[in-house]
Amino acid sequence: MNRQSLGKHGEEMAEKFLKDRKYKILARNFYTRWGELDIVARDKETVVFVEVKARSETDFARPEESVNFTKQKHLRKAAQIWLLENYHSDLPACRFDVVSVVFDKDDNHTIEHFENAFT
Repeated sequence: MNRQSLGKHGEEMAEKFLKDRKYKILARNFYTRWGELDIVARDKETVVFVEVKARSETDFARPEESVNFTKQKHLRKAAQIWLLENYHSDLPACRFDVVSVVFDKDDNHTIEHFENAFT
């Protein structure tokens, strides 16, 4: 599986994972000049910007390790744009989560959810 299809498959698994935990999906693949928000969801009254990272078990680094300072800065800017487009006043509580999906050679996967991964 190539990187692009691995990422798409990871996002699908992450969305199902979140829905199973009663998150309401508000948007997927929201593009801005600062990059893409993979999933925007609501957890009760909190808007959650979810960065999904998928890897195969043969990769050396853990998926969540790739959400570095620069990536976090771009996600914050993209989130500001999404909020401005969707809320005109009274901004909701927000947080940034990371969902890590690791696939093995048989397409089985493990998911880790890091709530409040950064601010």
